[in-house]
Amino acid sequence: MTTAIKPIRVEVDCVFRCPDCGCEKWYTVHELQYRTLLECVCGHKTPIIQVKSIDISFGCTVKSIPSLVQYTGLANKEEPNTKAFNSNMFISTMVTLGYNKTSACQKIKECENLYNGNDEDFLTLLLRT
Repeated sequence: MTTAIKPIRVEVDCVFRCPDCGCEKWYTVHELQYRTLLECVCGHKTPIIQVKSIDISFGCTVKSIPSLVQYTGLANKEEPNTKAFNSNMFISTMVTLGYNKTSACQKIKECENLYNGNDEDFLTLLLRT
């Protein structure tokens, strides 16, 4: 039997929304120790609150961790994909990575039928095509 393990670190990003165009911009806590402005792809600059630190408490019991069989999808019955497709999240992520909004929208529309419910897999697919 495998022993459940705890995470060794947590990575946190702060997400800001541009008041002009509505695009989201992600900054790490480290970046926010030095930044004072949100610099959006639309050119708008907005003052932001400097974040010095973020405290996170982690709480989990072994009972709440799914078994290895459930986690790897090896269970006999697979649940149907009921997760809704959220194109805005992918657009925001791609804009943050340097794509313009128009090309991000086009790429997402081209690949939308390949969405399998796993956001990370779909984003990887988008970035490889």
